[in-house]
Amino acid sequence: TAASARQSIKDNFAWTIIDGGQAAGVNISFVPPTPMNATSQSENYIEANVTASTSGTLGSIVIYLYNSTGLIQSNISTTSPFFLNITNLNDGTYYLNATANTSLGISNLTETRGILVDTIKPLISVTYPTNIIYNSIQTQLNYSVSELHLDSCWYSTDLGTTNTSIICGTYITGLSSTEGSNTWIVYANDTAGNENS
Repeated sequence: TAASARQSIKDNFAWTIIDGGQAAGVNISFVPPTPMNATSQSENYIEANVTASTSGTLGSIVIYLYNSTGLIQSNISTTSPFFLNITNLNDGTYYLNATANTSLGISNLTETRGILVDTIKPLISVTYPTNIIYNSIQTQLNYSVSELHLDSCWYSTDLGTTNTSIICGTYITGLSSTEGSNTWIVYANDTAGNENS
């Protein structure tokens, strides 16, 4: 009969709501001390700290670390915040992101952050004048500098009391050595803060 057919259809559309509020989703974000995007650092580790919240039940947080060849490692936690110190990294560019999901599988993800690990100081060498005795006033300071991520260069003719910024790789002219001992120093640093002279 028509009434029994309607009852059968009605019975087939029963459902159960589990853990209401999960549809609101998951909020996830990086928090300090996680490096900002496009950061250069001189440490061979990356600290990642992620918080996640949901109106339902948090299932997990996963932190992913990649480099140019692919996934290096992933770590999982079921609690928020999730702090992870990824150590013993080689110099290079790394990419960090994270996902969080609820117990029902609703998920969200952070942005991907690029982090340059650079533990090597710039190589710098004064090529002229050399460490010898001169019989004339010296007016030029020549040097070479080598660094993949060079940031800035400067020099001093008074042991660092006065520093003068220069364009890296350009020779310094217009100087005037004094009679007796002179110490001229050229400095360089990279985007990760490594400095050498």
